[in-house]
Amino acid sequence: MATAGQMQGRAWALCEEARWAEAIPPSEEALRLAEAESGAESPDVANLASELAELLEKTNRFEEAIAAAERSIRILKALEPFEECREDLATILSRSHAVHSMALRAVGRFAEARAEIRRSVETAERYLGEGHQVTGSAYCGLGMFCKYSGEFEEAERAYRRSLEILTPICGAESRALATIYHNLGGLEHSRGNFEAGVPWARKAYEVRRKLFGEECPETVADAVALAGILDELGPSAESEKIYRDALVSWARIFGEEHYEIASTLHNLAALRRDMGDRTEAIRLYRQAYEMKWRLLGAQSPDTGLTGMCLAQMLGQEKGGGREALELAQAALAAYERNCAETHPERVACVELVRELKSSTDSLRG
Repeated sequence: MATAGQMQGRAWALCEEARWAEAIPPSEEALRLAEAESGAESPDVANLASELAELLEKTNRFEEAIAAAERSIRILKALEPFEECREDLATILSRSHAVHSMALRAVGRFAEARAEIRRSVETAERYLGEGHQVTGSAYCGLGMFCKYSGEFEEAERAYRRSLEILTPICGAESRALATIYHNLGGLEHSRGNFEAGVPWARKAYEVRRKLFGEECPETVADAVALAGILDELGPSAESEKIYRDALVSWARIFGEEHYEIASTLHNLAALRRDMGDRTEAIRLYRQAYEMKWRLLGAQSPDTGLTGMCLAQMLGQEKGGGREALELAQAALAAYERNCAETHPERVACVELVRELKSSTDSLRG
């Protein structure tokens, strides 16, 4: 009969191959066995629940990820302040707060997600110190949250702090640093500083490709991010090839429906729009919007962004004004719930709603 450790090892092996959905059953079995071996409230169970939460979040099973992360946090909080196994327990707790934050953000619970990512940083600093690798990773997570919520200056501070901590520990050409490069590129993209974002995005892609090859999911994500920034400087056939190749890779890795697929469809739609292919752009935006709506819900700013882009296009189509206004209003509700007033997408959405209302009113008149 297998032990919890053996099942955990099977899950790890599948994760090394990015086979995250396949890793969930052995991870769940490891958790069940650990409950029998060491007790339902043991640190081993907390660790396995945290690892399971990460897998569930990666495969878009957000509500289950939230529940698993909350279980891990509850067990570990009952053991504070950590005396024995201080570093191990603090690492698990910081990770659990971080994955809890990501899953909460994905379902639109931004206030709770903000509190959780800050707890991830605070836990790491308290128990492990400001220069620890886990602390550096926690700051990267804080930067990601702040970028999504439009708190760009704080996002940059967090990313720079993460870079400062992790460079001497991991090296400039490492998975950890590639993630920060990717995120700094994404931050400049969100700010509209496209030329500043290209070197970061290209560096992330080059490091990851060197380390893991073209077919690694993280390499594919880096390529897509680079293409997205390059598109802002002018659409190209190279970017379209990156997106279409990525869609094939994502389907192989995740199946037919996943956040990465929806995000790539959105980028491809924007490219076709900028190339003047309105019909294809509307089709792709609609496909991306419907997938995001199913995965993330209407309250997510990610869903709102695609809805806003689709609304912009439909608003220029004969008979599309009513649907366009409904989409734009839903997007604005998502931005108002989760993003700062100065967030560029929120500002653009306010203007779009105003324009669509004016157009609709004039038609009625």
